[in-house]
Amino acid sequence: MPNLDNFEELQYQSDVTAPALLGPRLIDHPEHAEDFNLWTQLLDFRLRVDGIHGALGIWQGIQQRKLELPTSGEYATKLWSAIASVAIQYDILQEVWQYTVKLAQKTNRRYDGLYEWIIGHFLRTRPTQVMPWHRKFGEIGLPVAGSLSNLVDDAMCTKKSLTTFERLYNEANDHSVYDRMITCLCERGRYDEAVKWHRLLVKVDDLPSSASIADPLRDYLASKVDQLVLKEITNDLVEKGVSFAQTIPRTLNKNTKISREIMSRMLGESHGVTPKRIPDRFSARMFATRAFSVDFVIAGLTSFGFDVLGPLTMQELALRCKSAEDLTARIAQLEKLNVQLSPCTYVQLVRRLAEEGRSAMLDAIVQSDQHPEVYEDRKIQRQLLDQYIRIQDWHQVHRTLTILTAFHDDQESEGWNIMLRSHMIKGNMKMVHEVFNDMLLNGVRVTPGTLQCSFFKLLRPRNAGKRPISLSKHVDDLSFVTAMWLKILRFGGHVPAAAWNQIHNYYGMEGRLHELERLTLWLIAFYSRQSLSAAKIPSGRFTIGHRRRIVPSQTDYQFDLRRIFGHTRQSAIVSWSFKSIGWGAKKLARLSRLDALAPASTATNLGRYETWARGVALLRIMKQRGIPVHQATVRKAVRQRLLVLFGPGRSNRLDNRVAVAQNSMSLCYMVRYLNNVWKSNLLNVPLALLRMEGPDAERLLRRIVLGSHVAEHAAGLVRTKSRPVKNQFRLALS
Repeated sequence: MPNLDNFEELQYQSDVTAPALLGPRLIDHPEHAEDFNLWTQLLDFRLRVDGIHGALGIWQGIQQRKLELPTSGEYATKLWSAIASVAIQYDILQEVWQYTVKLAQKTNRRYDGLYEWIIGHFLRTRPTQVMPWHRKFGEIGLPVAGSLSNLVDDAMCTKKSLTTFERLYNEANDHSVYDRMITCLCERGRYDEAVKWHRLLVKVDDLPSSASIADPLRDYLASKVDQLVLKEITNDLVEKGVSFAQTIPRTLNKNTKISREIMSRMLGESHGVTPKRIPDRFSARMFATRAFSVDFVIAGLTSFGFDVLGPLTMQELALRCKSAEDLTARIAQLEKLNVQLSPCTYVQLVRRLAEEGRSAMLDAIVQSDQHPEVYEDRKIQRQLLDQYIRIQDWHQVHRTLTILTAFHDDQESEGWNIMLRSHMIKGNMKMVHEVFNDMLLNGVRVTPGTLQCSFFKLLRPRNAGKRPISLSKHVDDLSFVTAMWLKILRFGGHVPAAAWNQIHNYYGMEGRLHELERLTLWLIAFYSRQSLSAAKIPSGRFTIGHRRRIVPSQTDYQFDLRRIFGHTRQSAIVSWSFKSIGWGAKKLARLSRLDALAPASTATNLGRYETWARGVALLRIMKQRGIPVHQATVRKAVRQRLLVLFGPGRSNRLDNRVAVAQNSMSLCYMVRYLNNVWKSNLLNVPLALLRMEGPDAERLLRRIVLGSHVAEHAAGLVRTKSRPVKNQFRLALS
C-alpha cells in the first residue's frame, strides 16, 4: 500500500478524475473500492489543498465509479456534508438529487441529514424554494422525526424564513420543535412571536420537555404584568398534562403578578443596587470541610444568598466530586438554584472539561499547585510552557496547552500553533520542522501569529534597505522559512501576498538571484492557477461539516499578484541584478552552479543571460505570464542603475562604488544587450546611434539615455523614508 503520508502520493491518489498515468489508484483496487475510510482521507486532503473545488473532484470520482455511499455513521456524515456543499456551491442540486433517489430505490437507504442541509440552505437564502424541495424529499420518506428542530436556527434568519418554516411545520408530521423554537425566540427577545408559536405548537400537542423551557417566556410575561397571557400559557401546559404538570400551579393568585425573585431583580437593576455576595474564600472553606456533605453545604450557602461560584469554590467542589459526571450534575444543581458561574478562566475551564468528560485533564487542573488566579495570566502560562518543553515534561506541556487554548474556537489548531511558536522562539529548527510537517498532514491551520513568529524568530534581522546581518553559525534560515510558507500554500493555507515582499527583499539583498527567480515564477504559477480555479467558483462562504471558509474570488488572486509584483518590486528586481556587476568570483560561481542544476527550459532558464541583465529578463517573462509590467517602470529603473555606473556623481554606497570600479562594459554595449533581452527598444534610443562607434557616439548616447536623470542627480534625488522591516511585515499581515 502506498505511503499516504507523502504529499505527492496523496495528491496522485486523491485526483480521482484524472487518468491513472502512474498506475491504478488505491480506490480502483477491488479491496479498496468501498473503503470509505480511504475516501474520507482523500476528501480531507483535497479540501485542504483545493477547497470546495477539491470536493467537487471527489464527487465526480464517486459518480464515475457508480459508488453507493453509506447513509449512516461517521464516514456518511463527512462525505454527504461535502457533497451537499458542492451541490449548493456549484448549483448541481438536481444531479445530487437524482443520485439520492436512485440510491433509495436500489438499496432502500437515504442520508437523513441531506434534508436538513438543503432545506436549511434555502431557508437562509431562498425561502420560496423550501416547499417544492420539501415535497421532493417527501418522495423518499424525508424528513424524519427531529429534522425540523434542527432547522429552527435557519428559520430565524428573516421574517420570511420563519413564515416559510411555519408552512413547512404545518405540512410535515414532525411535532418536536417546541423546545428549540421557544428557546431561540426568547434568546432573541422575540417574545410576541414566542407566544404565537406556543399557541400553534400546543394545539398539535408539540409540548416542552421540561418546565425550564417555558420559564423564560413566563418570566417575561410576569415582568410585563401580562396576567392573562401568563395564565393562558400556564393553563395550556397544565391541561395538556405535561410530565412536569405537578410543578406548575393550576391557579394563579390574583395579587401575585410578579414573583419576589423577579421583583427584587428588577428593583435592583433599576436602582443600581448589587446584591451582597458571600466571599469566595468562605464558600471554598465550606466545601473543603469534609464534616459537611456537599448537599448540606449547597443548601446552607444558598439559604444565605450564595449566587456566584468562584474559582476557589469550584476547585474545592471539584475535589469533593468523584467523577466528571458527578461534577457536571453538581454544577447543574447549583444553576437550578440560580447560582451563576464566575466568568473567570479557571471556572469555565473546569466546567468545560467536566462536560466533555476529560477526566484525566480535569484531575490535572484541579490538583495542580497553581493558584486559580494564575490561569488568567497568559504571559505566565506561556513562560511555563517554554520551561516544560525545555525539560520535556510532556504531562505539564499538555495541561498548559489546555489552559492556553481553553476558549479558542479551534482548540486543537491553537494548541499546535502555540507549540510550534514555542520551538520557533527557542530556534530549535529540528523540532520546528517536525511539528510543522505534523500540522500539515493533520490539516491544522497555521495562524497569522505563527506566520509572523516564523518571520521574526527564524530569519536573521535586517534593517530597511540593508542586507540581513551575518551570523557566526549561519544556517540557511531564508530557504527554511520560504519552504515552510510554500508548503502552507500547497496545503491550502494562506500567506498574505504582501508578506512575500519581505522574503523577496531578503533574497534580493543577499544577491541570491537564482532563488529569487524560482520563487517569483512559482508564485506567479500558483496564484494564476488559483485564479483560474476561482473563476469557476462563486466567491463567498461555503460550509463543510461544521467549518465555514471564505472562497476568494478570481479578482482576489489577481489582486494578490499585483500586491506582490507592484512597481516598487519590479524596480527592485532590476536594481538587484545590476548590483551583480560588483560581485566577486565566488558569488558568481555559486550562481553558475545553481543555474547548472536547474531544468534546461528555454522559457525560464535565465542563466543564459548575463547576470546584470537577468532582472530585466525576469520582468519580460513575468509580463508574458500576465503580470502588469509597464515598460516605463522598467525603463526608469534601468536608467537609474545606468546613472550610477556612468553618471557624473559618486555614490555613497560601497556596493555601487565597487560596481563602478569593476564595470568593463560600455554604455552602448549595455543598451544593445538590454534591447536584445527585452525584445524591443527598451530605452527608446535611435538604433542608428547604437551602431555608431567612437567617443562622440558614446557622449551622445549618454546625453540621450542619462540626460534628464543627470539633472535629477545634480538637484539631489528626494527619497522617502522607509518603514522599519518589522512594521512593513505587520502591515502585510493586517
